[in-house]
Amino acid sequence: MITRDATANQPLTLASNGEWEIKGDGGAALQYGVWRIEGQRLIWTIRIDGGVVHDANVIVKVGADRFELREADGSSTQFSRLD
Repeated sequence: MITRDATANQPLTLASNGEWEIKGDGGAALQYGVWRIEGQRLIWTIRIDGGVVHDANVIVKVGADRFELREADGSSTQFSRLD
């Protein structure tokens, strides 16, 4: 299980089969989709408003228990392993 930096409220689960999920306090899925690596980018795919969105983020750093992505707006998001 991975969580975003301090701005995230809910944990994000990344599964080895390429699925991801964010669950709410009650355990119900708030968001879910699939992820994949293409070159130096992590691609998140999610269904939003009846369409499918592919959000590509550049992989900036990778460590044993954390990684950092560059968002489309230029900001960065750090992820750290919880388990």
